[in-house]
Amino acid sequence: FSDVQQELEEFQEGSRDLETELEAQLTQAEAKNKELAAANSQLKVECERLQAKLNQCQNECSGLRDEVQELQLVRDDLQQYVRKLEQKNDDFERATR
Repeated sequence: FSDVQQELEEFQEGSRDLETELEAQLTQAEAKNKELAAANSQLKVECERLQAKLNQCQNECSGLRDEVQELQLVRDDLQQYVRKLEQKNDDFERATR
């Protein structure tokens, strides 16, 4: 009977040790999970901020493209106007000779 009693006590002690170890692992896992959840939350906020900045930059880029196109049209019109003026000037100089 004492052998069985000793075996039971050893089993109970081993079980307590295992339970203590598992509880420590659980505590560590919960702490790590909490840490990762906080980091994930911060990354989500950063992602949203960067997404908003990207949208803003895309809108600005689109506006600048439109402005460049308008300026190119103005430039083309002015170049054509200058050519016409130069032609008129040439015609005037020929006529006054």
